[in-house]
Amino acid sequence: MHELKLYNYRNEAVNPNVKNYYDNFRVYATYPNFFAHNHEISCATGGKCDFTLQLWPAMGGKPYIILSGMTGMDPGFDMAAGTIHVPLNADFWTYMAFNFYPYWPGFQSFLDANGVATATLDTFTPLPSSAIGLAMYFDYLVLKSAWSTPIFSSFPVYVLFLP
Repeated sequence: MHELKLYNYRNEAVNPNVKNYYDNFRVYATYPNFFAHNHEISCATGGKCDFTLQLWPAMGGKPYIILSGMTGMDPGFDMAAGTIHVPLNADFWTYMAFNFYPYWPGFQSFLDANGVATATLDTFTPLPSSAIGLAMYFDYLVLKSAWSTPIFSSFPVYVLFLP
C-alpha cells in the first residue's frame, strides 16, 4: 500500500500541515504517479525528457493522454461535469501539442496491465533563445474508453528550458 503524501508542482514532498497552497501553487494529496526523468532541456542543443506514468493494476489497459501547457497549473480547469480537476491551464500550447503527438512516443496510448506507461518529449532540434527560462507543464488524463470521459487526472510535472 502506498503512503499518502503531499507533493508540489515540482514533485517534491511538502509539509502535510499545509492545506491548499505551497509557494502559491496547489499541492496534490496523492502518491507520486507521474515522473519527468529530466526536468531541464538545453535550448542550445535541444533534447529529450522521458516520462513515467505509474498507476495501479485496476487502471491497466485504459487509454490515457498527456496534456501540456506553458501558462502554469493554477487555477487549471474541470472536466467530466466538474468531477475531475485538471491542474493545468489550457492555452495555445495545449492545443498545439496535439499536432506533435505522432512524433512524441507515448503521449497518447494505453496503460499496460500494471497501469504503467512511458512517454518521451523530444525537441528534435535546438530551441530559439526566446524559450530560455520558460517551463512547460504536463499532466495526464486516464479515460474510461478511447476519447471518452476522463476518470483520473495526475498532478503536473514540468520541464524547464535552459540556455
